[in-house]
Amino acid sequence: WRCGICHKSCCCEECLEPEPTQEAGTRTQEEGEDEGTSEDNFAGEVVGQIGAVFADIERKVAEEKRAWRICFNRFKPETHGRCSHCGAEGGPGRWEERNLYEVVEHMVKPICAQLRVSYVELLRRGPEGEEMEGVKPDTFVSHWWGEEFPKFVRTLTCFAEARSRRLPWTVCTTPHRNPKTWAFWICAFANNQYAIEHALGDFSSDVTPRTAVMTSAFATALDAVSDVVAVLDDRAIIYTRIWCCFELFSVARLIPERDLAEFLKPRDLTKIAMSSATPLSQAARRRILADLNRLQEEPIPLAAAAPCSDADLSLWNGVIGTQMEVTHLGCVTVPLHFLIDFPCDYPLSAPNIGFSFEFQYRGGASYVQRDGRLKGKLVICLDVLGKGKELEIFIADESGVVSSGCGNVGMMNALIDKVKTAEAEASNPDDKAMIESAMLADGTTSE
Repeated sequence: WRCGICHKSCCCEECLEPEPTQEAGTRTQEEGEDEGTSEDNFAGEVVGQIGAVFADIERKVAEEKRAWRICFNRFKPETHGRCSHCGAEGGPGRWEERNLYEVVEHMVKPICAQLRVSYVELLRRGPEGEEMEGVKPDTFVSHWWGEEFPKFVRTLTCFAEARSRRLPWTVCTTPHRNPKTWAFWICAFANNQYAIEHALGDFSSDVTPRTAVMTSAFATALDAVSDVVAVLDDRAIIYTRIWCCFELFSVARLIPERDLAEFLKPRDLTKIAMSSATPLSQAARRRILADLNRLQEEPIPLAAAAPCSDADLSLWNGVIGTQMEVTHLGCVTVPLHFLIDFPCDYPLSAPNIGFSFEFQYRGGASYVQRDGRLKGKLVICLDVLGKGKELEIFIADESGVVSSGCGNVGMMNALIDKVKTAEAEASNPDDKAMIESAMLADGTTSE
């Protein structure tokens, strides 16, 4: 039971004393207990949801006979009279599972107390003291510690399952990834809770606050990940926390510009192989390499395209940097992704283009494909060279499957530039759906 005034859980003496037959952490699923059926065995419930990562914490809790479970006395007037934290008399409140504040206080800090390091650093040291290799995080988690921890875990589990099926920049080129290998950066476990001031940045007298905050562990982690997930509770407390607001600002302002700059870097053409998944003619291979060289020599501002991998010439990644006005953030550069699939007789036949997002196209004809691989997909036509020669552009989901093209193509620079122009014409300020589609995290779920 959590107080409706101060939102803290009960800490009465009865609840702090362990019961001899129901010590926290002594029963696990392996011993026949169903997941999530015991209110008092919270440590065991955490293990059932998170897996082996918390197995050592549960063991530590069991060794110290630390009672760590939901209050059985339920903060009510007839039993407690008033909240043991804020003094409010029994009244409004609600059932909640333990939050991350309590996870850190009762589980993370005790097990890290001897070495006074972060929980991640503790795991890296290994059971025998040897140094283990760390894991590069995939996703930064923006959240607040007051959310119920089991719900927090379930939310990230759902995110990993959906996100592993929709990897950006590798659409149609890599198999689905095992969601259990998805790595999250979570401040409670990554930062040293015994030296938390070091994670907040360099606030010495000769450093401006703006510079200081960009040296924080949060900014450093944001610069290292590929994407960010914001975890919302039912009260959306995340938007009232200053560090969460900083993280969300950084996502909208910094990460797109970083990703775009990284993608626009020139490729080493000497490593590009002549092989491809599509059986290209010799003329097509020569033409594709010539187009790639031209794009390197004559880059298009805020746009680029290159093979998805050095081993395949026939499938390219493309990106367009779009300037968008976003409330409270001003002008933000957002990278929008698409795929280019070359036919075997290119350039006699146009390549096929599939976007990883949707927008309303107002510059020409559009239709929905009724059959074939693109059944149900919206198709729009672009006049690539302005001479009545049309190229089919498919607004597809991130499966990246695209249709057969039509028409001739003069050069890849003209195609990329035309795609960029068509997208710009579609992205007027009233097109809120496009902006939301472009900026929302891919694969997030309602939970």
